[in-house]
Amino acid sequence: MVDVLETIKNMIRQGASSDEIVESLRAMGIAEEEARRLILLAEREMLRVLRNEIREIAKDAFIEQAEEMKKELQLEVNKAVDIQMKLAKKNLTELIRKEINRYVSTVSRLEDRVSLIERKLYDIEDSVARLESSVSLLKTRWSGRSIKGLFFRYVLPFIGIALLLAAVIFSSADKTFATYLFLAGIFFVIGGVFLGR
Repeated sequence: MVDVLETIKNMIRQGASSDEIVESLRAMGIAEEEARRLILLAEREMLRVLRNEIREIAKDAFIEQAEEMKKELQLEVNKAVDIQMKLAKKNLTELIRKEINRYVSTVSRLEDRVSLIERKLYDIEDSVARLESSVSLLKTRWSGRSIKGLFFRYVLPFIGIALLLAAVIFSSADKTFATYLFLAGIFFVIGGVFLGR
């Protein structure tokens, strides 16, 4: 029976018509009705094999395409993260410079500018929150970087900024204490920049 089905499959592959196959099977002693049934079985089996092959080809193509898309997406994510970190570092440096200049030039007019500084403080807190969420997202990507390095690079400068702002706020009440806060803020900012490299 298996040999007969293989014979039928070979004839189908060679382009033989159903009538030709029936004639060949009748010559082998198989009745016409049985021959037509065997032709149907052979065609179904060939169709099943063909479908399986098509599925395998489609599956392989899909997996290959998915891997390629994954690589492209990873590259795009890495580029976006690099750009975001460069912008954040640039913004942070500019913000530190502006706050130091503002402190030096506006100590005598502090009472008029407390509300402005509070608004800036809220902006800084928003920036810190965004950076913290970005850093936590990047932790999984930066498995080679240590927590200590990240602490020095990001947390120390933020503490320094907070101390600088506190120095501005306390400068009208206690100038000595404000000076200590200012020096500590500068120390933290500079320490974060140099130790976080």
